[in-house]
Amino acid sequence: MPSQEALNALAEIFANDPTGPKDIFTTSTFAMTMCAPMRISEILDLPADCEVEEKDSKGVVQYGWRFYSAKGYEGDIKWIPEIMVPVAKKALSRIRMLTESSRKLAEWVENCPGKPYRHTECPDVADDELLTVFQACAFLGLARDSRRFCTGSLRGAKLEAKDGVHTLNSLWKYVLARQPKGFPWLNQEKKIKYSNALFCMSRNLIGDQRGTSPVILWAPTSNVFNNNLSPRESLQGSNHQSIFDRHGYKASNGSSLKLTSHQSRHLLNTLANRGGLTQEQLAKWAGRADPKQNRVYNHMSEWEMVAKAEALDTSLTLFGPKGEVSLHVPVSTQEINLMERGAVHVSLWGVCSHDFIMSPCEKFRDCLNCEEHVCIKGQGKDNVERLVRIKMRLSQVEKDYTEAQEAVNNGYSGADRWYEYHQKTVEQLRQLIEILESPQIPEGAQIKLRDGKDFNHLRRVIRAKAMEAVEGKMPDATLLSEMSRLLDGRHG
Repeated sequence: MPSQEALNALAEIFANDPTGPKDIFTTSTFAMTMCAPMRISEILDLPADCEVEEKDSKGVVQYGWRFYSAKGYEGDIKWIPEIMVPVAKKALSRIRMLTESSRKLAEWVENCPGKPYRHTECPDVADDELLTVFQACAFLGLARDSRRFCTGSLRGAKLEAKDGVHTLNSLWKYVLARQPKGFPWLNQEKKIKYSNALFCMSRNLIGDQRGTSPVILWAPTSNVFNNNLSPRESLQGSNHQSIFDRHGYKASNGSSLKLTSHQSRHLLNTLANRGGLTQEQLAKWAGRADPKQNRVYNHMSEWEMVAKAEALDTSLTLFGPKGEVSLHVPVSTQEINLMERGAVHVSLWGVCSHDFIMSPCEKFRDCLNCEEHVCIKGQGKDNVERLVRIKMRLSQVEKDYTEAQEAVNNGYSGADRWYEYHQKTVEQLRQLIEILESPQIPEGAQIKLRDGKDFNHLRRVIRAKAMEAVEGKMPDATLLSEMSRLLDGRHG
């Protein structure tokens, strides 16, 4: 589920009407994910004419987006809750305005591929007239502050950097060869062409370092969108900043704020469950062929489940008298450590101390990155063999880490996540081996590494409950209306 701090920050940026293309793209796209439980791939494949308004059985006009869903659910209309319609219209209009010129280019390339596209910066010369380096750069949208910039830009584009060697016709052939793969289709399966794609963009339109190309098309991916919502350690060398970093937003504890495109889908599904939507209705709204898939997205607490059951049958008191639960406070780490524990079990590298009475294993086959895994130094053949296995594991992970670095440098989609995972694992294993081989550590010592970033449901719940006890919490039932208020600009 998304954090309230991150949602409020992004809503405030949206309400302040950002002007930068990257901020318009990020805030408007996330606002669209908050209007209906759509997958980010479905949003990025929306046609520009997706808006639908129809009267329902009561004569009330309803607003929605026509889309094509994945996972076996064919084309349909995603209806937007009335409270979110103003936000939905505003977000979609901003994206449409941002990408309008790119769709005009796509339409020209599709219909007139044999004739150069004359954009606003195109030199006013005949198609076959020889161009200066300045005119060539103007047509391609390359840097042309000086002759040195022009020649450097042309060489960077692998073009001859001289006067009188290029024409609009020759450069247009160069441009056509560099249009996106599969053009004119953005998604042929869904029958969406670039010329009618809501997210049809020109190359570098939402980039940071280069100018926008007026003649080469491009479309954002889910990774591009998610990279704008979260800090990426693997991209720090390229001065990567999330939208929260760019606007100076931090969490109350000083850490970086982050979101993912899928968190809003989880939030809306949970709110729909709380609001009483049937599983069949929810599956249709979320674009699922099987209502059983709803369960993964329902984050209602056990207390809410009990309250719903008690509302249906007042004789049910599944957890004792009402109000008793509120007396329970979060327990400390020391109290958890003093609780009776079940038997431990042996792994390839040590022993697992996880209490399966509390929860199932959350780090299956990732023991060496788990805080509940214990390694024992020396004392016996078994522990010596385990150290050998840990070293072998480090050797393999170091190879994977090197390959992940190369994949990131080559720009492979999703490689940054593998890079971050292997980087963390390599650091963990090196530290563990250093401790196990240190002469200062006594034989038989039990080693358990602690990582503050480790994913652990129990610790996350304890932390959340503690914060609620200290600060209080906004009722979940009002969250959607609160988000609408923030997004619509009536905040701050």
